[in-house]
Amino acid sequence: MELTTMWTEEGKKAGRAEVRVEGRVETTLHLTQRLLQNRLGTLPADLEAQLAQRSAEQLEQLFDAVFMLTSVTDLRAWLLANPPAAPSNGHTNGVA
Repeated sequence: MELTTMWTEEGKKAGRAEVRVEGRVETTLHLTQRLLQNRLGTLPADLEAQLAQRSAEQLEQLFDAVFMLTSVTDLRAWLLANPPAAPSNGHTNGVA
């Protein structure tokens, strides 16, 4: 296989993986927002923005914690205790 063809294929695979991750984050965000709105009512815009900064894993943790939250104040405290994860550069060698 030619080097450029190999790079192209690797790029396509990486692109598909990125789309899957983005789709997972969007779906998890949407479901978590719906659950929070049903539990706590309409969320302030600043909290919506904070939720959008979270990773899929963090949103899943919040999804699990929703039933322990009884107010927007509880949600603010949870978000403060669980800040957004540091952005990754996509490498798996631990270097950000």
